[in-house]
Amino acid sequence: MVYRITGVHAGIIGITRRMLSTTAYSSDRQIELCAAYKAVEQQVSNSINGCGRSRADVLLLAVSKLKPASDLMILYEYEGVRNFGENYVQELIAKSKQLPQDVKWHFTGTLQTNKCKDLAKIKNLYAVETIDSVKKARKLEESRAKFYPDASPVRCSIQINTSYESQKAGLCKEEEICELVEYLISPDTKHLQLRGLMTIGSWEVSHSVSGENKEFSILVGWKKKLDAKYGIDLELSMGMSSDFEQAIKQGTSEVRIGTDIFGARLPKNVPTD
Repeated sequence: MVYRITGVHAGIIGITRRMLSTTAYSSDRQIELCAAYKAVEQQVSNSINGCGRSRADVLLLAVSKLKPASDLMILYEYEGVRNFGENYVQELIAKSKQLPQDVKWHFTGTLQTNKCKDLAKIKNLYAVETIDSVKKARKLEESRAKFYPDASPVRCSIQINTSYESQKAGLCKEEEICELVEYLISPDTKHLQLRGLMTIGSWEVSHSVSGENKEFSILVGWKKKLDAKYGIDLELSMGMSSDFEQAIKQGTSEVRIGTDIFGARLPKNVPTD
């Protein structure tokens, strides 16, 4: 196992010996993971160049759910990655204690009301990308005000259910979407900041469409409508390993990549550390 105690780690914000002991990794995994990340980064760059956009227009978010903290530490140290996405609150809490303090944590999983308080306790929580109710937004706002009153606002995206699948989280009714937008842009909401819209496309469309993705088009339509109504400029988070190139063509601001970077995931009940 490789332990980095000096050199690069000397400049890492908030690194501790405990972090080092829980983020040890093998050189083989380092080579494998860095190669995978570089390959995805090249694909993202090629897609951006192919549609005349700037590389700075699109964030590559590494989504590491059910992968060990050591994987994140490899990308942090060798590839300079600072933005990581997690789908489970408890896993995010654990990893936030193992990784340096300048990591920008994005919560990308289904958000439950009873987990909002726990999520808000993470000091370097950067974004919550799956807000789908005023109730949850209010709980996050109240909790951040209590725990970190002077911290920068957490960036929030509203999850839109563009596939209209009943089992999938997200909003699709205009009145509910507008109610949530109005809460997040209210001057009374000081600890959350509305930044964009997010969607998770259906498996069938994501894996079968060769041209324009109709579900991404729906999200783009919501952006245009809400931008015009409220005088805002919303970002878009759409596209994962199977469909991120098309998402870039259709204007996404962020692609959320897990499998293509980290490899296939183990079942949730299998230990990863």
